[in-house]
Amino acid sequence: MTVAQGATPTFAERFRRVRPWLLIAAGAVAVAVTSALIAGGVANSNSPYLGVDSARPNGAKAIFTVLDNQGIDTSTAATADEARSQLQDAEGETTLVVHDRDGIAVDELADRITELDADRILLIAPSRSLLEAFGGSIAIGGVGEVGDEADTVSAGAACTSPLGELAPEISQRGARLYQLGDEAAAGGSACYPESERFAYVETALPSGTKLAALGATDNLSNGEGLNAANAAMGLAVLGQTESLVWYVPGVADAEAAFGVQPSLDSFAPPWLTPTILIALATLLGVMVWLGRRFGPLVEERLPVIVEASETMQG
Repeated sequence: MTVAQGATPTFAERFRRVRPWLLIAAGAVAVAVTSALIAGGVANSNSPYLGVDSARPNGAKAIFTVLDNQGIDTSTAATADEARSQLQDAEGETTLVVHDRDGIAVDELADRITELDADRILLIAPSRSLLEAFGGSIAIGGVGEVGDEADTVSAGAACTSPLGELAPEISQRGARLYQLGDEAAAGGSACYPESERFAYVETALPSGTKLAALGATDNLSNGEGLNAANAAMGLAVLGQTESLVWYVPGVADAEAAFGVQPSLDSFAPPWLTPTILIALATLLGVMVWLGRRFGPLVEERLPVIVEASETMQG
């Protein structure tokens, strides 16, 4: 008579049994890492250039915070109406910073911006249309050469404002350049020259409002503030009055001026995409977990050999 022998599972068999769970665990880790990377990429892509509340290298939170600490009343506006309201409520002399980041300040919207009442208006990398709306006293001069990180440019002899003493040299890599018209140049100032074009110009409008254009915009960012005298330049051009309103024309302005309806993407928060991906990965893991096989019903190694006589006796 042959006795059926039970086989103790070997290490290889044990490994085969737990291998699906190891694969699921590895997949979960991969999904978590991928989601984290995607979330970081989405956050970077949604971090606005020179965003005054962004601490990323392309943001401008550092200089905005320093201005606030120096006693300057700082505020932000996302529409022309908000900017007008902020200027009306501001105390003392005011500076209106217009950063047309999306290039929508043209035609009617550009005309609405010129009607905002401020003692001083600073245009951040303005377009030709926006400059022409202000009377054309400042003209486009092209784009400067892209140099190395160590390259600097001096304020120059035409820089008659205190900016030349406060920030004698700044780093300049591919800044937008501007020129003053003949009449504007008589009482204006032009700083940081390159081929008779300048990264910063300022003049006075017939109304008495001071108008300035800054093309070296990267120097205001968190990542470039410590290079050369970039921080001093930023504080000098932004901190000349008691109040400052940082205005970025946005979707609401475009809708009001041109009848453009905002897209659904403008309402979606940056965390939505990674959250959806994590939810899908979790659902997939649950499906694999609940749909698993329960394994063999008998632990012995099959087939089990049983003599015919034992079957008959049984």
